[in-house]
Amino acid sequence: MAANDFSANMKKIVEGKFVDFCGWHVCLASIWIDKGSIKADIVMWSDKFKKPISGGYSRGDRVRVGTSDCVYYLCEIKKFGRNYEKPGYIVLSTKKPEAAAARECLELESIEETTRACICDVEFGLGAIYKRKNDGRMVAQICPPLNSPLGQDFDVFEGDILWVGECAYKVEKIVKGGKKPDGKYRNGYVMLRKCSHLLPSESPVIPGELMSQPSSLGDAPFNTEKG
Repeated sequence: MAANDFSANMKKIVEGKFVDFCGWHVCLASIWIDKGSIKADIVMWSDKFKKPISGGYSRGDRVRVGTSDCVYYLCEIKKFGRNYEKPGYIVLSTKKPEAAAARECLELESIEETTRACICDVEFGLGAIYKRKNDGRMVAQICPPLNSPLGQDFDVFEGDILWVGECAYKVEKIVKGGKKPDGKYRNGYVMLRKCSHLLPSESPVIPGELMSQPSSLGDAPFNTEKG
């Protein structure tokens, strides 16, 4: 269940996993979008009590680990791939990050068939666009390069979500190419719209043997510090 642990000064936590440090289990419950900004829900619990979800942490926020004296800063939140098929991750560091402008993602992205796109933190090719025979749905092939965080080639349909690092896009329209009246071929295209709001995926179930409920609300270490 434990996620990657870089060092005592930096922790990488994969969505749905946890890392033990400062006497606490620290779990990345989910990644979501609010007002166009990526957010991370973090759950912390110890052998004594479970820390409720603090929710809504943003890049640059100050995170105190449970009731300990440990303070980290959320320096990275990213997620890649189609819908919720691939887990995202966060990176916590004891060093306060320098102020940096949020990643700019256009509201609309139009990508032509058989061309390459560069959006936020990823590059990928748009392969063939076709209509699926069994149900008539339009399909577009996403073709990432080798070792891309998007993973291997995959198909998207209208309504799918494409995570590209710090932003997420909805596949709004898939249009098949064809011949124009003058006989020339017109490429098909995919229209992506930036997600302003996207609810988190289902949070993982914390193993029962690793958690115990606080005896009263007064014991629960609510901690939603922001930088």
